Amino acid sequence: FQKTIKQGNENYNEKTSFLNHLLRLPGTKNHERNSIETYVMKNNDNRYNPKDFDQFLIEESCTNQNSDKKSSPLRDLSVKTTQKVCNHGKLEELFQKCKFLQHCKADSRTLSESEWHKMICLLANEYGGYKLIHDLSRDRPSYDPKETDEKIMAVNKNSPAPIRCETLKGLWECGCNCGVTSPVQLLKPMMEEGTSQPKSQPIQAPRPPDDEDGDDFAELDVLKDRVPDLTFPWESLPAGLSEALKDLAKAMAVSPEMCSVIALAVLSSAIGNSVEYVEAKKGYTTTVALWVSVIAVSGDKKSPLLERLLKPALDLQHNAVTAFQNQQLQQKSNVTQTAKQKTSQPPSIYTTDPTLEGLIELLSDNTRGILLFQDEISGFLLSFNKYRGGKGGDREAYLSLWNSTPIKVDRVTKNLYLHRPFLALLGGMQPKKAVKVLGDSSFDDGLISRFLFFNHESSFLPLTNHTWSNHNNRLWTDLVTDLYKVPENTFQLTLENDAWELFRNYTNSLEEMRQYLPDRFKVFIPKAITYALRLSGLLHVVDYTIRKTKPNKIISLSTVKNSVELANFFLSQARKMVELYEPKKPRLTKDQTFLIGSI
Repeated sequence: FQKTIKQGNENYNEKTSFLNHLLRLPGTKNHERNSIETYVMKNNDNRYNPKDFDQFLIEESCTNQNSDKKSSPLRDLSVKTTQKVCNHGKLEELFQKCKFLQHCKADSRTLSESEWHKMICLLANEYGGYKLIHDLSRDRPSYDPKETDEKIMAVNKNSPAPIRCETLKGLWECGCNCGVTSPVQLLKPMMEEGTSQPKSQPIQAPRPPDDEDGDDFAELDVLKDRVPDLTFPWESLPAGLSEALKDLAKAMAVSPEMCSVIALAVLSSAIGNSVEYVEAKKGYTTTVALWVSVIAVSGDKKSPLLERLLKPALDLQHNAVTAFQNQQLQQKSNVTQTAKQKTSQPPSIYTTDPTLEGLIELLSDNTRGILLFQDEISGFLLSFNKYRGGKGGDREAYLSLWNSTPIKVDRVTKNLYLHRPFLALLGGMQPKKAVKVLGDSSFDDGLISRFLFFNHESSFLPLTNHTWSNHNNRLWTDLVTDLYKVPENTFQLTLENDAWELFRNYTNSLEEMRQYLPDRFKVFIPKAITYALRLSGLLHVVDYTIRKTKPNKIISLSTVKNSVELANFFLSQARKMVELYEPKKPRLTKDQTFLIGSI
């Protein structure tokens, strides 16, 4: 936290970890500062109810004041992030159902070595199991965090399958017959929704054959628990921007979340290579390039919204082309015109349908960066290598462009070198086409994980007389225009110490969670970490541009917290993309439901 201290006529910020240093009533005195009286410096008239803060509270089970922070990789990141990381979810339910685990909890001090080891075998491969194992082991007289970690790692490496009930009953007889072969199976739904069969009599619902490359239904159910649906974090956007976007969405009768996601892509393109790099630590750098795709069915108004938010960039492009054409007309009367002037091109802000070679030339001529924009981006993705008879390296080249990898082209007719190509990408896809266009191979080469997806859910939003206010329209137009005016390599952004700690802990927590996720979702984790860093740079520059002040080159802790919230939101959207590729649970027919109910 930061508090503002006033000495004489000067104000300065001081960091503090004590809320009582911040929450002093006006009129009282701060006796730690020579009895300085507390007074209101600024009042924004905001009012809050206690329930407004419920979402920020951490459950008691997620914290342990006596535990060594270094013993667990799931350290507190921020209040919201900690909630998501520490939520044991299904494992808490498992403790309520499994007598052996209840025994391990109640008799944790006196567990035999064999019982303790089997408890580790049962929990080690479940997400959230790491912390629970330490919690159940801490009361043992011989507890050693390092030894416990080594046991967990050994189980993860050598015993991927969960322990069986038969093995546990050989050590401790629970006296129960739950109808499962392993306690973890108690977490699976006991019946299909819609049947009237009691839960004590499990029914095996019909299901399609397992896909050897796919995840089964149980894994997808667990994935949804670990990566739940999240609402768009409006508080993560800079002041004024969220209100402007919500106002536009209301005026156009569209989803405000879709509006904000598209806006992020436009802002990314406007910033371009004016940010030379965003550096987490020495050698760990990235750009602010975003690849955004809105997954929506036809008629969901994404096209009008795209055009409205892109209007400032389209106007800039039109003005640049017009000025260039006027210049060319003036040069036609000059007989000394050079060959270079004849072949010059107007500056490009965006492109809609380039070949790979054409795009590389555009990037070479416009080193600040290019926005590749298509209303339906599926056509662009299907066009890879279409000018090479289906053979070529278009797909691989675009994968490298996401990383801003240097490009060197050596041809008989041209030689090009791009040190840091910047490509922002924006477009829409229909859900059915997305599966076909991206394909299963996109999980293998990482194409799908390079996108920030927004899965739009169709709903009726009435068109009203409301219009986008002049103030909000001007804020958006000025913001995009001002960002395009910033010269290349203006910013070299780094994280302040606390921001780095947050980013480091967030990275470690996601990497730890990754081992418990289905294979198809694992590919999104590294890119989500990179996007958290990219978004922090974007939010930092946008915030200062809105406030019309010269930006500091140090990214603050609060900005990284906001970027983490956005990254988590896009991870929840990525989970929905994975679900599009999986077979659907078969529904029981009326005859099947009747037969099951009559058993």
